[in-house]
Amino acid sequence: MSPVVVSAEVEIEADIETVWELLSSINHWPEWNADVRSATLYGALAPGSIFVWRAGPMTITSTISQVNRPRLLAWTGRSLGIAATHTWHMESDGEEVLVRTEESWEGPFPLLFGWLAKKLLQNSIESWLQQLKAAAEKAALDGRPLFRASGQGDQGRSMGKDIIRRKPPFRN
Repeated sequence: MSPVVVSAEVEIEADIETVWELLSSINHWPEWNADVRSATLYGALAPGSIFVWRAGPMTITSTISQVNRPRLLAWTGRSLGIAATHTWHMESDGEEVLVRTEESWEGPFPLLFGWLAKKLLQNSIESWLQQLKAAAEKAALDGRPLFRASGQGDQGRSMGKDIIRRKPPFRN
């Protein structure tokens, strides 16, 4: 088991395709996620494809490990001595989407500073979920294409932390 594992979930009032489009359009992450400064996918959204992205002070090189449209997206990544695995699961009842995410970190930093790494990582995935929820629900209300041709889309709006439920780690 990894030294640090966190997970959380949120219900989003949008269709599963809208949520999938936001999450799987890696090049557009900075348009809705203020925590991501840049993101570039090299190749198709498929296992083995590489993407490079900047979040905070880190430049992260990730490899897509699983894609099952529109229900599962997972990748691994490395930055600053941290080896991460991030998994997203989406389930829909037709009106809402339950999004569950889990991320784990291994390496010297999480091994030595597990409590701090866990706090940073939990805050990060909760921020992602808040911004994903805001962007998907805004897109559902607007009824417009998710991304503008100019690449200057709206930033995700932060919703209250009360919408995020922390969950014990899940297994596939």
